[in-house]
Amino acid sequence: MGERQKDRYTLLSNKTLGILRKYFLQHKSKVCIFEGAKGEQYAKRSIQEILRKSVEKAGIKKHITVPTLRHSFATHLLEASTDL
Repeated sequence: MGERQKDRYTLLSNKTLGILRKYFLQHKSKVCIFEGAKGEQYAKRSIQEILRKSVEKAGIKKHITVPTLRHSFATHLLEASTDL
């Protein structure tokens, strides 16, 4: 859960769902699908750092945040006439 203790939901393709199911069965996560080094959910700061490094590696010059990704995803779904 996020800073304000809100659950976040997203749509998954069948391919992504299959990959996540396989990952879950292999890793037997207890708290979250993706757990940090201590077997707990990732800290907000850790996720921000992973995103920052990924953006840098991809050569993206724009400032990208986790909320930016959520907003962009929702925008693309709406543009594709997908129900949210």
